[in-house]
Amino acid sequence: MTRCALTSLLLLAGLVFTGCGSASLDDLKTEAKAALASGDPVAALSAVDAGLTKARVESADKATLWSFEELRLQALAKAGNAEETVKELQRLAADYGAQITPALYTKLTSYAKETNLLGAIDLLDAGAKRFTDDRAAFEQLAVGLGELAKKKAASGDTAAMEKLAALGYL
Repeated sequence: MTRCALTSLLLLAGLVFTGCGSASLDDLKTEAKAALASGDPVAALSAVDAGLTKARVESADKATLWSFEELRLQALAKAGNAEETVKELQRLAADYGAQITPALYTKLTSYAKETNLLGAIDLLDAGAKRFTDDRAAFEQLAVGLGELAKKKAASGDTAAMEKLAALGYL
């Protein structure tokens, strides 16, 4: 067999293999949701990134793309990556302005507080600055973050209390 023929055969075999084994968008979405539910945001991000890539290649509709973007935000927040979550919210606001709501910010803040209290405070503040008319909702969440910060302060970690105070939430 010639080198060219062998290369063509290998390429064809690769295409057949990837076509048969590739997950559908629904499969990837289900995988991401299951990973989030089981507390594995890293696996969720992997499934979401694969889903976003596949959705873009397949020219999926905006609703499908948003469903993956929202799962990505949740995974980032649950992983404690609040800084990246804020950047992604800002990026997505141009194309998905109606979906970027105070409720989304507060939900993501609640996720982030489990792994990164200081980052959750940054996420809360970004939402409060973006939605100045809904500051009361963010202040209510700040009370809950303040309670967590007090617990940390009791063990000597005062950074969260200081940050909440500096931002005017305490």
